[in-house]
Amino acid sequence: MGSKSVAFKVTLSLLLVGLLFPVAGNAQEKASGTVQEATPPNDEELLGKAFALIQKAAFKEARPILQGIVDRQKQKPALPYVKDDTLHIYTHNQSEIIAFGAIGRLPEEKQKELKEKVWPWAIELEKTHPWKNISFENPILPTAYFALAHICTEEGDLKKAMEHLKSSVAAWPDYTPAHAEIVYLLMRERNFDEAKKVAQEAIDKHSYFSPEGRSRLFRHLGYIAIEEGQLDEAERLFNESLKLEPDNPSAKQELEYIKQQRDKKQQ
Repeated sequence: MGSKSVAFKVTLSLLLVGLLFPVAGNAQEKASGTVQEATPPNDEELLGKAFALIQKAAFKEARPILQGIVDRQKQKPALPYVKDDTLHIYTHNQSEIIAFGAIGRLPEEKQKELKEKVWPWAIELEKTHPWKNISFENPILPTAYFALAHICTEEGDLKKAMEHLKSSVAAWPDYTPAHAEIVYLLMRERNFDEAKKVAQEAIDKHSYFSPEGRSRLFRHLGYIAIEEGQLDEAERLFNESLKLEPDNPSAKQELEYIKQQRDKKQQ
C-alpha cells in the first residue's frame, strides 16, 4: 500500500503558481466588475520564501517566517466577511471565481440550491450584510498553518501537526489539502473509522473546486479499504480518483496491486 502523504508537495506547486499569478485583489463587482486591492503582498512573498526553505528542509529558518505570517493574518477579520459593500472570501482557483461571480445571474431557486450545496455560509451572510463587490483572496493563513503542520510532521511531532491542520481548516473549511493531511495522520495512527469520516465529509462538503484534493481523499479511502480487506471498494475508490486525475501514478499503482492480490487468491 502506498499511502504516502503527497498533499504538501502538490499544494506547494499550486501555491507557487498562485504567487506568480495571484488571485488576491481580483475583486469582481456583481454588475460592473470593479477591481480592488485585497491581500497585502508581503505575506504572499514571505510564504513563497518559507516554502522554498521547506523544500530545502530548512525548517528552523522557515518556522519563524510562517509563525509571523500566522500572527499577522490572525489580526485581520476572519474570512468570509463583508466590509464597505465588498465580500472578502478565499478561493481555490479561477473556476471558483467564475462560478461564484456568476451565481447572481442564475434563477433564484438555482441560486439557493447552489449556495446550500457549495457556499452555505453565503445565505445568512447575504441577508445580514449584502455586498456589491467580491474580493477573492489567496488562502495565506490556512496555507501557513498547513506548512507549519508539514514541518511538525517531518520532525515527528504529529500531535502539533494535527493542531496546525485543524487551525487550517478552521480558518477555511474548504481548504482541501489540510483535510487530506488530517486523514493521512489519522491513517498513520490506524484510526481508520475517524479517517473515513473526515475524508467523506470533506468529499461531500469541502472539495467542489479542488479536484486534486478530492482525488487524494478518494485515494486515502482506497488505502483504508485495502487495509480492511475490501478490494472491490478499494478498486472503486481508486477509479474515482482517476476520474479526477486520469494520469495519477499512485492510483494506477494501487489498482495494479489490487489485481495482483486477486491473482494470488485465484492461484
